[in-house]
Amino acid sequence: MASTRAMRLTRTRQLLISHPEMVEGLPDAIASEFRTQQFLYDQYWQWMDGKVWDDIDKYFVAQKGKEPPLIFPVQLNPLYIAALIHRNSLFGEVPDSGGPMVRHVALPKVDAKGNTSDKARENAKFVGEVLEQIWYQSNGRSVMLDAGFVSQAIGGCVFKVSYEPWNQFLEPGLPIAFRSIEPEFFLPIASMTDRWNLLEARLGRQIDRYEAEEVYGVKTNSDTVLYLEVWKRNSVRVTINGIPAIRRVGNAEVQLSSEHNFGCVPFVYIPHESLGQFYGVPIVHQIGNLLKELNGRAADVGDAVRNSIERMYIATNTDAGDIVVTDLGDGIKVMATGREMAGTQPKRIEHVAPPDLPVGTMDFLKFLERQTWHAMSTPAVAYGEDEGSQRSALTLAFRMWPLTSHIRNERSLWTEGLRVMARMAMEILLKKQTTDFGDLTTDTNWKISKEHLGHRIMMDWAPMIPRDRESEVNQLILRHQDSQLSARTSISMMDDIPDPDREIKLIREEQEESLKMEAQYTVNKAPGSGNKQEGALSDNQPPIAKVEVE
Repeated sequence: MASTRAMRLTRTRQLLISHPEMVEGLPDAIASEFRTQQFLYDQYWQWMDGKVWDDIDKYFVAQKGKEPPLIFPVQLNPLYIAALIHRNSLFGEVPDSGGPMVRHVALPKVDAKGNTSDKARENAKFVGEVLEQIWYQSNGRSVMLDAGFVSQAIGGCVFKVSYEPWNQFLEPGLPIAFRSIEPEFFLPIASMTDRWNLLEARLGRQIDRYEAEEVYGVKTNSDTVLYLEVWKRNSVRVTINGIPAIRRVGNAEVQLSSEHNFGCVPFVYIPHESLGQFYGVPIVHQIGNLLKELNGRAADVGDAVRNSIERMYIATNTDAGDIVVTDLGDGIKVMATGREMAGTQPKRIEHVAPPDLPVGTMDFLKFLERQTWHAMSTPAVAYGEDEGSQRSALTLAFRMWPLTSHIRNERSLWTEGLRVMARMAMEILLKKQTTDFGDLTTDTNWKISKEHLGHRIMMDWAPMIPRDRESEVNQLILRHQDSQLSARTSISMMDDIPDPDREIKLIREEQEESLKMEAQYTVNKAPGSGNKQEGALSDNQPPIAKVEVE
């Protein structure tokens, strides 16, 4: 049974492993790995969704009107919160703007002597603007957020560099979008020597009849059909139940199957954490038994609390046949135990005190909770636990080290994946804007030339945790005054000004206006200017004394 999350990913709620077309023509080893990974994805989502806690006690003796109890009735699920903390730390303290969660910065090319020309800097700036525009028109913020959570949940995320000349929502002349692909629908075939440049990739989905007809021009009598893309480095085949799919561009029909000549498979799989294999491992990796122990012991404490509320009373010196348990309602039960000595003692009812929790019970729960936090690289301070004392920002930052060190590894993998995607996007645009392929008009503001390829692409990540802004501003001011930083770099590092160049221009205009006003004030107050200062000589006042000079 697929988990709730996996079911939401496909309208028909069917697994792709039931379609042999997904692995048709592939070696048995690759087909077997794909099926195994599909099973793992389903298991991972059951942990993340908390479905794993819905298991019932199979050995419960059925009683009339009672449902079998859950094995883990408390259903503590710290994975979900930990995944959100990891995802939020991955992208960090990003500005509340419409830009992508990660900014791409292209470095200017240098010549053989290590020099950089103005033209090289202009080209690098343009490349950065192109990549930022692609992310913007791809709804980059939401796409990255969703992919970041999926990566925590099932061990990795998938992006496609999608060439979409039919998409009217994309910038004219820039028909490229970065699409997030659910890993459950993705079958990668990687080289043993280069995981970032795939040999082949397959993307399969169950779609309904309406989408098949309206979007891809394929009529069918089936309620659901298999949409399948088979990508190689120089060709792609797109079919729906084996029938070639099309898309409309204006009044023309474009066959989606083609010799695309991209020279690459436009997909990138970014692992959550790389452990010597292609697929990454999720946050739940190897902590399942710890989570079960935590839930089991929490349930024991819950049972003890419930037993302390459900009071038991013992009635003694009752008549024969009274050794029964009677439920008086509201959890109050009475047990008749018979007489101490016949005819000599009065009847009485006594309260039985509930058993105390064993010494160390709560300490053990705290131990399990801490071990869970450690296993997920989420220290107590990540949950807002300040341990009852004031700490400096630096101390708290050091306490976040288990999380920040893990996130640095994640960012390294994301940086590699985003860099490869950027290279693919620029190469596809260049090829589609040339007369050899002629898919795009050359009259565009986003004209790509060979000079725009080959730039080193760096990722500008936001700080992982909140910073002391006052301290940071003071540091930048001191470095600028000491000629260690330019004004533009200082403004860019604060990351709260969308256009540093324009801001610097405005600052200079204000400075020039201030200098003009100061100069005008000085002239107006100078002797002989017409506006006499107090105590100054008038034009017709004789000098106080005459000085003789030999």
